[in-house]
Amino acid sequence: MSTEKSMSKEEYLFLLKDFYKDLNLPYKYQDRNENHFRLERKCLPGISLNFVEFLVPYNLRYLNPDHEPIFSIGFMIQGQLDYIIHQRKYSFNTGQNNIIVVPNEDRPSLLFKAHTFYSYRSCIFEREYLEHLFSRYPEKLKALYSNYQNGKYSTLKPDNLINTSEIQFIIQQIDGEFAKPQPDDLYLEAKILELLSLQIQSFTCENFAALNLKACDRDKIREAEFLLTKDLNQAYTIEQLSREVGLNTKKLKMGFKKIFGNTIHVHLLERKMKRACHLLLKSDLNIAEVGLECGYDNASHFSTAFKKQFGVRPLDFRRGKL
Repeated sequence: MSTEKSMSKEEYLFLLKDFYKDLNLPYKYQDRNENHFRLERKCLPGISLNFVEFLVPYNLRYLNPDHEPIFSIGFMIQGQLDYIIHQRKYSFNTGQNNIIVVPNEDRPSLLFKAHTFYSYRSCIFEREYLEHLFSRYPEKLKALYSNYQNGKYSTLKPDNLINTSEIQFIIQQIDGEFAKPQPDDLYLEAKILELLSLQIQSFTCENFAALNLKACDRDKIREAEFLLTKDLNQAYTIEQLSREVGLNTKKLKMGFKKIFGNTIHVHLLERKMKRACHLLLKSDLNIAEVGLECGYDNASHFSTAFKKQFGVRPLDFRRGKL
């Protein structure tokens, strides 16, 4: 029997309430029949890591309980999460992320649509940990930390940032570690800080690129990067990307290099090679299977590309013969 048939709307809301009532306590609930309702939290020193995935047959509106001020980084993997603060509606869409500051007097309402799959990750920083971070990197966190101290709702970017290939890759690494019976807390903390750094870097680069690019063009270029890297087996030509996002090829190529620092081809190659390194070290896939995961139908072509990039064959890299 599936959870979708056996649980009422009130029971789903109760689970959400139970999950959100204390953000500093570990939590785990997973439906073992259909695996379409999972709420899990792992608490590291000063940081809570939240894993949310579910699909329910009801429209849900959940009002968050009273809480301490929240400084969080959030990443929408799939779905559209709407939330209301100060009678204004905000949205998180598939492939977007942001840094969010929510004062303790604000109680956001979360809106979930029926029959929509949601996959979301967030990390919430405790006050002391955040203070320590700010003391070391004041210029990077100045505006958001000031709003956190002054009880002002704010985000890093009003219309959200795009999950770049680097961000997607790190989330995959976190998910893999999170799933282990005994996750490495130090590894998870390092990856969370890497995500925070990439968000700030992405926002800074976007602002720099904004000097010569319209906001709508920047969004289209980031959408192109998301399409290019979300599935390495899906090969896009520049012309296809151009049509998908509605931007001419010249503007796409020039804008892409301005925002990401590399041509489209080099950016994709680096993403493939990074994925290959991870699979070679962390999986039991053979060389041909690793190549397939990285978009290479031919194992020989994969080995040639890998050796050109790193100077060693994939098998030697796996064996540590660098």
